[in-house]
Amino acid sequence: KLDYAGFALDVTDLGTLGAFISVLSMDDMPVRTLQQPQGTGELFSAGSIVIGLSYARNLTEEFSIGFNAKYVGENIWNESAKTFAIDIGTQYVIPFLNEFRLGASISNFGPKMKMNGRDIIQTTTVGSGEGNLINTDLQLDEFELPLLFRIGVAVDAIKTAENRLTIAADAIHPNDNSEYVNAGLEYTWNEIFFIRGGYKSLFEEDGEQGFTLGAGINYRFFDAFKIKIDYAYQDFGRLKNVQYISLGVRF
Repeated sequence: KLDYAGFALDVTDLGTLGAFISVLSMDDMPVRTLQQPQGTGELFSAGSIVIGLSYARNLTEEFSIGFNAKYVGENIWNESAKTFAIDIGTQYVIPFLNEFRLGASISNFGPKMKMNGRDIIQTTTVGSGEGNLINTDLQLDEFELPLLFRIGVAVDAIKTAENRLTIAADAIHPNDNSEYVNAGLEYTWNEIFFIRGGYKSLFEEDGEQGFTLGAGINYRFFDAFKIKIDYAYQDFGRLKNVQYISLGVRF
């Protein structure tokens, strides 16, 4: 289960400040060892957490830039790893081309992670006979964060007082997989009702993700606040169907 929460605040003459938290959790799983492959009777859990601060501002009417600084932690049973990372993104708008948007970003730029914990210490028998047990440390490799470089474009193919149709696509270069492309459409009526469709991970080798479909509503109540509710369905291959639900409140 993946949970996410965040907020943003517009500060006059300064920009937009924000904070967020993302938590990935899993059901408990049985502990298995080489000696007891059917399970020891114990259970273990695994998960990760990301906590970050955000800042963004318009440098001009057409050009904007934003940053995330975040703490990244992972755990599996008694082991854990932690590091810090940053995201950087920019967007440029060309007004006379139906507000053609060009964006680029780098995500998860930071030092490597390494698991540590009490299970790293193992008891090993040296030689023969009793009393020849010593403690040894397992040497675990460091591993890199999933660094992503992304470039994308979006354009309003149709834009009237009531209707808007946006076409968008982005290309992603990850450090741990092949390059791939995401593409999609969004239709909105009066900036209240939204219908979306697309395809993820085009051209990715052995990719599991695929067709996506979603809808949303963005409605203002009594001129006091605006509520945004979105739902999305995604074909995720061997992971079957994945569904996303998000709720946003804007004052």
